[in-house]
Amino acid sequence: AVDRFCAHAEAQGFEVHRISAATGQGTEELVYAIAKRLAELPPIQIYEPEPVPVEALMPKDRYPFEIKVQDGVYSIEADWLLRILGSVNMNDYDSLQYFQRKLIESGIIARLEEMGIRDGDTVSIYDFEFDYLH
Repeated sequence: AVDRFCAHAEAQGFEVHRISAATGQGTEELVYAIAKRLAELPPIQIYEPEPVPVEALMPKDRYPFEIKVQDGVYSIEADWLLRILGSVNMNDYDSLQYFQRKLIESGIIARLEEMGIRDGDTVSIYDFEFDYLH
């Protein structure tokens, strides 16, 4: 049965190597055959994506927001952000990461940085406050 299978595979153009896991017979030849075939592969092409500015991905009116600074506190107002705040669990890492991604995607973080926010400054989004850390 094994001889018939091997003959059939070879007739289909496949290279057949008989090995034995118990005795190790044929394993060295198989490794060399694999190495030979791998050497015949074309070189790996590495594609480096060109960064696309967030502004190009998100229409400016998709995430409208307003930022005001009063007594060193950066207050952000955005109706869409209020809905997100209601669904985010600030004690859950993944949920917090989602919230942070939305702040970045919307351009809020970039705008805060343009306005001169520094590490430790307070950011207020409705009833939620946190210290900004870059």
